[in-house]
Amino acid sequence: MRVIVVLALAVCSACAEKLVSVPAGDRTLVIDLDSESVRRELRPVNQEGQLRLPAYLYPSPQATPLRAHFDTASGISSATFAAAGTADQVFAYYRQVFQANGWTVSPPMGGGRGGSILSAQRRGASASVLFSVFGGQPQFTVTHAPSKAANARRSYEVVSFDPTTALLLVREETTGDLFHLTPRAMLENNLNRPGAAVSRGAGAPAWLPVYPNALPPRPEKKLVFLMRPTREYRTSDPPRRVFEFYREALISAGAQILSESSVASGRQFSLKALRGDDGVEILVERVSYLFEPLKPRIPDETAIGIRYTVPRR
Repeated sequence: MRVIVVLALAVCSACAEKLVSVPAGDRTLVIDLDSESVRRELRPVNQEGQLRLPAYLYPSPQATPLRAHFDTASGISSATFAAAGTADQVFAYYRQVFQANGWTVSPPMGGGRGGSILSAQRRGASASVLFSVFGGQPQFTVTHAPSKAANARRSYEVVSFDPTTALLLVREETTGDLFHLTPRAMLENNLNRPGAAVSRGAGAPAWLPVYPNALPPRPEKKLVFLMRPTREYRTSDPPRRVFEFYREALISAGAQILSESSVASGRQFSLKALRGDDGVEILVERVSYLFEPLKPRIPDETAIGIRYTVPRR
């Protein structure tokens, strides 16, 4: 018997989030159904869930693929069929199919041991037909890939949660296809844990001091980091001095340093730490500004990026 549990759902359109609260014993998991990492973990309830190739891209209405795959994160679908003809015959058929459905078709490429491929594009998607020989049998694989923008429009809704199997059942709203999210996937993507989600409020925890010689970023110069910081500073001090200050500050505050790294040149340092529910990632890097004619030269500076993360409840 399936047990239906009512789940709390919160949608933040500005944040591109669809948060679902899932009971898990004495705690509650918070899952973002719109996140790419969660979508990648969705598993079709039945084999039909893998058959997502548009119907007109099948070689015939009755054709059964040898195998099919649907990637829930990217929206890319593919199906492989046994070939009854040559590559030229298969490509001639699909060239007509593509053109009849508004696709722009490129000339075939390849033809070596890796096979040959016919590609097509149209607004919002791309597609290809790969002809190859596998185990002595000719076959072709048709792939349909929506653009990132088109794929982002897909949306999922919760159907139920079964506490006996700990499986979350979700439905794609457009097609009605059903998918499971496993307990492992929910635990790995749980936002209700220390340092799991970017802070929507403060840019840094109150217990983390500001570097003494820190200045706000230059309004005319955007600092570029390898992560998206919630707070940014700059200083004329060397990176190692800034790094050592923050390392000592984390230890003094009782934070657990999870990782630290540096490059041999001494121009870049990073720290990751947890303190209670707070997570911080600190990146310190020496930056050089491009010279602009007729403007005073800006000397090299040290950029400080802080990313503050907290549980999402």
